[in-house]
Amino acid sequence: MLKLWEDERNTKLSWQKRTLESLTSYIFTRAVRSKETSVAVCKYLKDHAEADISYSIQLKNQLMYLPSSSSSINTSITLKSSLAILSQIQSNLSNSFKDLAQGIEQIINTKLATNLMEYENEISEASSKCQTILNELNFMFAKADKHFREYINVCNSQDTQIAKQKPLTTCLWLSESRYIITVLSLSNLLLTYTGLVKMCWEMLKRLESNRVACVKDSLYSFLTLHNSVFRQNTEDVSVILQEVPSDSVEMNKILNADDLETLINEYGCEDPFDSFKNYILPQVPKKSLIVKEGLIERETGVFKVWKTSYAVLTVDKFLHIFNDNPYKDIETENIGEAIIIKKSFVSGREFHEPINSCYLSKANIIENEELYFEIIEAKQIGLLSKLSAPRRSVFKLNTLRDFLDWVFAIKQQALL
Repeated sequence: MLKLWEDERNTKLSWQKRTLESLTSYIFTRAVRSKETSVAVCKYLKDHAEADISYSIQLKNQLMYLPSSSSSINTSITLKSSLAILSQIQSNLSNSFKDLAQGIEQIINTKLATNLMEYENEISEASSKCQTILNELNFMFAKADKHFREYINVCNSQDTQIAKQKPLTTCLWLSESRYIITVLSLSNLLLTYTGLVKMCWEMLKRLESNRVACVKDSLYSFLTLHNSVFRQNTEDVSVILQEVPSDSVEMNKILNADDLETLINEYGCEDPFDSFKNYILPQVPKKSLIVKEGLIERETGVFKVWKTSYAVLTVDKFLHIFNDNPYKDIETENIGEAIIIKKSFVSGREFHEPINSCYLSKANIIENEELYFEIIEAKQIGLLSKLSAPRRSVFKLNTLRDFLDWVFAIKQQALL
């Protein structure tokens, strides 16, 4: 059953990740192209301003070659008057071109450059966040694959050891739990990534709308300045600017037809963000591998201090001791003999490895009237048996009923 769940997990979650990566790639590729467009507009206006400055200087230089009205050259009063008027016209034109250049520079600095800086800062910050989570996602996918391979290896190993009537060396429940909790964490992380990409998507739409509006406003201002000097009719250009859409970011232009069809068929919605947000991992029916679990006191340290721990007794004769319930923050539901693993409430939740594991096959269980018992594991076979003493673990319960229940369950597993 877990193999079927792995196929479902690998197919659905991998497809979601690929779709989100496509959207992320589009967002930041679009941002680069948009930035290049704004930079091109800035360059065009800047080149125009430089040309105006150059023309202004040329006009001023030409004034040097015109005789002034006070010149000693023998000219008529009419000619002198004409020269004075021409000189004034050229001076006015020179000043007009200079004012035009300064106005264009102001448009670039106060509008386009400011908008471009805000655009770039927001995109850069969002890109960094997306890349961080994407790296973590890739790591979690690799980790899930690794734990699933380990689970399959443990299944095969146990089958071989049971067939040869050898003691088990690995715990199926432990490897299964590592895998399931890793996938739940992966699913939660993917949900976080979905929210981040959605935020970036909305950010791109807002930034694009503001950028296009800023470019249009800058060009309108440029046309106004330009008309004040050249007195040209630019209504046709204004009409073209008005027809430029303020927001052209559309989802159906990014996702291909197959992806859109998958969204509708599998999730019932064309919006990938809502689809992935509402997606729930298929339930994981797993036959209970746990005989008994609960809180227990364990003896720790040289001074024999008792510490509350969480114990899990498995069907393959392992007693695992944890600092806390390994399935804490994980929603489960018991249905008959199956345990349904639903979801984790904590993003990035990892399986906490046991702090101690006792193998109970042929172990010696010693009871004490003070509600504690010892587990002395069987000695290792071979050369190591002469070099090491059997492992000893001491546990205590607070009530007689709990004590009897635990001792009975552990002895039963040890004798099987």
